[in-house]
Order: sequence, then C-alpha cells, then structure tokens
Amino acid sequence: MREILFRGIQADTGEQIYGYGAIDDDILHLDLVMGIVRVKCAKDTIGQFTGLTDKNGTKIFEGDICNWKSTVYSNAVPYVANYSNSDCRFVLRGKVDTIPMWDGLEIETISNIHDKE
Repeated sequence: MREILFRGIQADTGEQIYGYGAIDDDILHLDLVMGIVRVKCAKDTIGQFTGLTDKNGTKIFEGDICNWKSTVYSNAVPYVANYSNSDCRFVLRGKVDTIPMWDGLEIETISNIHDKE
C-alpha cells in the first residue's frame, strides 16, 4: 500500500514541511505524534507523495523536477511529476511527451517547481 504523505511550503515561514493528513482549502492538516496540527501552506505548493523513489532513494512528490533519459532526446531532460486525472496515475510531463511513472524507472530528482533559483 502507498504511503499517504504531503509536502507544502508553510505560508508564514516559507519552510518546506511534510505531513500525513488531508488538505482543506490552503490548510495542510498534519497528523503528528502529538496530534493533529493545522498548518497554513501556500495552496499551490502542496503536493502528494507519488509512492515512488528516484534512483537515489529520494521520495518523489508532485511538483518535483526529475531527470530522465528520454527516448526522444540523447541526453537526460527534465520532467515534472504530476497526477494525471485522465490516466488516473502519476506521470512525468516533459516538453514534448508524458510518461507514466512506475517503480524502477531510472529517474533522478533534481529540484522542485517551488524552489527559488
């Protein structure tokens, strides 16, 4: 069974936080050992764990930018992890193609769309 985990950027501190729980508007409810904690996050920064890890064992979340050696290009190119409603699964979206994510896919997380340059 896939671990249900969320990541978001806390609105008042700009800190990236992780938690188990649910999203209600722009509030990420974190289920911590001490109980339920309500943390206000920037709504567009909240992403769910895909249930997969990259080749280094790093958990992949929605919004992560990953390198994958595409069959279209000779070098690794960046893709963004997203949930596809039409496919009912997590996918990697590139500039010219979209690929389904699966366990064992040789990708590496390099950043996320919310990181400041």
